[in-house]
Amino acid sequence: IVLCDAEGKPRRLAGSLADITEGKVRDPLTGLPNRLLFEEKVERALGAARSGNCHSAVLFLDLDKFKIINDSLGHDAGDLLLCEVARRLLNCVRHMEQSADGDLEVCVARHGGDEFTVLIHNMRTPHDSHTLAGAIIAALSEPFQLRVHEVSIGVSIGIAFCSQTVSHPLDLISQADTAMYCAKTSGRGRYRIYDPEMQIVAATRLALENDVRTAIKSDQFHVVYQPIISLKTGQIESFEALSRWQHPQGASIGPDIFVPILESLGLVDQLGEHVLKVAGQQIERWNEARDHRHPLSITVNCSTLEFNQPHFSRDLLKRITKAGVNPRTLRLEVTESALMENPESARKIIEELREFGIKVGLDDFGTGYSSLAYLHRLPLDLLKIDKSFVHAMRNGNEGYEIIRTIVSLAKGLNLDVVAEGVETLEQHNLLTELGCTHAQGFLYSKPLDACDMTQVLASKQHLIPMLHQATASLSDRTNQEVEALLDSLSELTSLSSERADLCIPMIDR
Repeated sequence: IVLCDAEGKPRRLAGSLADITEGKVRDPLTGLPNRLLFEEKVERALGAARSGNCHSAVLFLDLDKFKIINDSLGHDAGDLLLCEVARRLLNCVRHMEQSADGDLEVCVARHGGDEFTVLIHNMRTPHDSHTLAGAIIAALSEPFQLRVHEVSIGVSIGIAFCSQTVSHPLDLISQADTAMYCAKTSGRGRYRIYDPEMQIVAATRLALENDVRTAIKSDQFHVVYQPIISLKTGQIESFEALSRWQHPQGASIGPDIFVPILESLGLVDQLGEHVLKVAGQQIERWNEARDHRHPLSITVNCSTLEFNQPHFSRDLLKRITKAGVNPRTLRLEVTESALMENPESARKIIEELREFGIKVGLDDFGTGYSSLAYLHRLPLDLLKIDKSFVHAMRNGNEGYEIIRTIVSLAKGLNLDVVAEGVETLEQHNLLTELGCTHAQGFLYSKPLDACDMTQVLASKQHLIPMLHQATASLSDRTNQEVEALLDSLSELTSLSSERADLCIPMIDR
């Protein structure tokens, strides 16, 4: 401020200084150090490591399921959750510092979004970083109370150690980030130590992410259909629509690889919309060409991320209407984890879908963590038995008893049961004996594109009666002959009707 004398002439300047460093290096939401301050601390730790005086490590943390909670409950709940996570991290660090001997220093920082970093400086041994990582995973696995909502998340952690070969803080943080990605892709809720070979994995992942983006934009994903058979009539009653990706370089990449990538990129909705539109319109064409009172239905898989999106039911109905799909021919299959994420919310979503005639089934039943206390409260239409149980099934063994229990449970809840992965006549017969209502698998047909499946429908084959007729007099044949015959029958369902007419007499002979 300019200060003047009595005559109005400026004589001196008056002012003040304020140190704003603290505001520049703190995260305004959690109060933790931000990325700038953290990098400065890592720089000092690297200097000490180059002199060989101490052990230091960086932990890179990424919260699991945070986006689902942030999207479903709102950003205020997301911010509150981040603050609670910061508090628990500080408690873990404080406990470690109190129990440590010497000059241990630990700094917790918010890296950005739902990512946090931890610097452990002056460790006694590198194993101290393992101990802290385990404590953090345990602390963050406990439920969080966000006002009226109780939510559960998890955390994946990557660890990188200071060494004389690391020259810059960003390099060390990047190494920990790479290790965290490997931890997340190997099952989540765990930690991994950085290894140079992880860079190859990270580079491959980056290239695959770019290819997936291109595949979505250029419609490289296509839909195939696998029939679901009524074990009582032998007729095709519905189809499961499956997405496939033929990489431009020739490799066929399965959904177990590309779906998680699409989820991480926020593109899974686009693939789901594409499959729903293509499969829904195809089932309409098939039903128009059939003269049956009971129309065919189409089953579409729904990822956990899709199902837990806000306004999922409303958005799905808009897609169906836009695509011109009859909702009564549509069935959604969701995993146990999607339903158990928030059972009450899942129940409301299923009820809304059923109001429009959309049926909902539980996919891969038995492999997740369903609570029977909630299962009977969910208005489901079917359970799908995971193929691992079907493949392990033998008369009277453990797999047989598991499927017996599942079928009995489904009957008590008035649900249909679909057994997937049926590959042998023995499995087919045992499932029929146990009262399973439906099945799908290579014994009946492999997944086919729409053109080939149209030919199968045009041939009016009843797959199960054909199997029984062809195998009725096999009692005196060798196992090798039976297996060869079944292979031929399995392939038969994927042939055109003209070729099938040629094969049937040959198989009879």
